[in-house]
Amino acid sequence: MFKFGDSPLALGDLFVASFQAYRQAFSQIVVWGFLLAVLKVGQQFLIPINIAQVLNQGNWVTPGLFILSMVVLGVINIILLVSLIYQFFHVMADTPKSFMQALQAGLYRGVKIILGAFIVVLILLVIICGLGWLLFKLNEWLAIGFMLFAFIYSWIVLFAWLPLVAIENGSVAAAVKESFYLVKGHFWQTASVLTIGMIIISALTLILATVFGGAYISIAGVTSATGTNWGVVAAGFCVDVVVLPWFLGLTIVLIHNLRLHHEQHQSINK
Repeated sequence: MFKFGDSPLALGDLFVASFQAYRQAFSQIVVWGFLLAVLKVGQQFLIPINIAQVLNQGNWVTPGLFILSMVVLGVINIILLVSLIYQFFHVMADTPKSFMQALQAGLYRGVKIILGAFIVVLILLVIICGLGWLLFKLNEWLAIGFMLFAFIYSWIVLFAWLPLVAIENGSVAAAVKESFYLVKGHFWQTASVLTIGMIIISALTLILATVFGGAYISIAGVTSATGTNWGVVAAGFCVDVVVLPWFLGLTIVLIHNLRLHHEQHQSINK
């Protein structure tokens, strides 16, 4: 049974703890993963349909409706994601919440996160793209390398702000500040955990897409391209239902572990 510890964990133990937490919370969080997966599939079918209508009809009503529908689906996606993180944390903390309590938290905190994400992303784009544009005048590869590094670095040092707002309902500014603080001095551990987590997700998606695509081609006799497309959709659905909640749990365990590292460092320095 998972319990938040009192001392920092090593890299391998972080993953063990995340799997323990995931197994403990699975029955309560799988519904959020399922809803997120259904929403993602809807978006995947909505995009090509609307693009085809624009190309065939040439009118400007469809693009407007398409953009509006994508915004609405994006908002719902954030609300469900926040609800999942909120409920997962409370199961881990042995203070489980009901479905409606988690959904209510997702609604209130999701709006704050959407507004905060817009501001954070806008600031990052202005800074990174602005500096990239200046570097592009010197050397285009230097500019591309800088922008790639800057976006990856930003993802790592800001990984905690969204879960922190979802769990603690603090301000976005405070969550961003704490995310920088938590990663400070533990950048490589944070980067390693997040990178390994993403590799696991990508590997499982690739394996499942190959299996599902091959099975669909064999059973339905469709073309390779069609089978591959359906394989990717089916794999993405399974990963969103089963694996994405685990990755979010991993980020919660990582945040707690980084806090313990800093508390230990402060106690040593006293």
